[in-house]
This record gives sequence, structure tokens and C-alpha cells, in this order.
Amino acid sequence: MAKQPFLPGLSRRGRPRSKNPVPATTRASNSRKRRLAVGVKRIELFLPPEIAADLELLTQHFRVPRGEVIARLVARAARRVRTASPAS
Repeated sequence: MAKQPFLPGLSRRGRPRSKNPVPATTRASNSRKRRLAVGVKRIELFLPPEIAADLELLTQHFRVPRGEVIARLVARAARRVRTASPAS
């Protein structure tokens, strides 16, 4: 007998389905607008394959998104520069 993957009326995550679902493209667009409104910048990086593999290793180790790993590394490097040269 085949098992039903999820209950009727519930999403795959077990939440009740919305009566007026919002398309994924609209949700993504609204999320981007909210992030831009608070000053978040989107950047695109081209990384060599070995660095990309290292980044994936760090994301799995810390269990955080890639952007957060990069933000931590940049913040740490900036802190070192600030403390090394107090005049600037």
C-alpha cells in the first residue's frame, strides 16, 4: 500500500495551505525589496573551484548560508585592519 506523502489541506511542511497562495516569484521579489530597504547589498562572486569547495565546507560546518560565512570573514578582516591602523 502506497503511503500518502502529506495530509490533504496541509503543505509538505505540515502547515495549512493558504486560501490565496502567493507565487514564489512574488515572495522572492518582496523579500529582495525588504532586504534592499534595510541596506543589504547583493554582490556576485566568481570563485575558483577549490575556494568554492572550501566555502561549501565552511557552510556545512557552521550550518549557515554562504552569505553569512563571507560576511563573517569580511567583518573579521575589516576588524583587523581597523585595529592595525587606528589613524584611518
